[in-house]
Amino acid sequence: NDGLQDLNRMIKDRSIRRYYITIVKGKLAIKKELKNRLIKKRNGKAKIIKKQSNVGKEIHTICRPIKYSSDWSFLEVEIITGRQHQIRLHLSDIGHPIIGDYKYGESEINNRFYKKFGLKNQLLHAYKICFEKTTKNLNHLRGRSFYSALPLSFEKIEKDLFLDS
Repeated sequence: NDGLQDLNRMIKDRSIRRYYITIVKGKLAIKKELKNRLIKKRNGKAKIIKKQSNVGKEIHTICRPIKYSSDWSFLEVEIITGRQHQIRLHLSDIGHPIIGDYKYGESEINNRFYKKFGLKNQLLHAYKICFEKTTKNLNHLRGRSFYSALPLSFEKIEKDLFLDS
């Protein structure tokens, strides 16, 4: 299918902007642009390479705070590259693990959210996709954005954590 091939090419060329919403531990009050390299380990986890290196794959993430308290931050995250585990790993690496992330997060926090809200998964939601440059077959999408509503469980936790916002 030509449309699917064009879509894949646009993702690879970074013509499509992809955004996520998440809630993380700690106060992240300013925009952060994170660039590193990522390698996958044999145990299924990924790891960030800190030093200058050609090892691994480039990862680039932009985090923008929407609201925050002293304990939690509600973020919009834009992925420039799209590697598996990228958002989770980047946020954990800077000391702001995603709530409910059992691979890269903090067990004590995750267990607390499980007990209080029944949360079994990470609070990371793909919520917006924007088509900036398009190919001939997908020109009707140029300049358009599509949104996905937050799951109710996510919304409930957000409201509970940010009552004053």
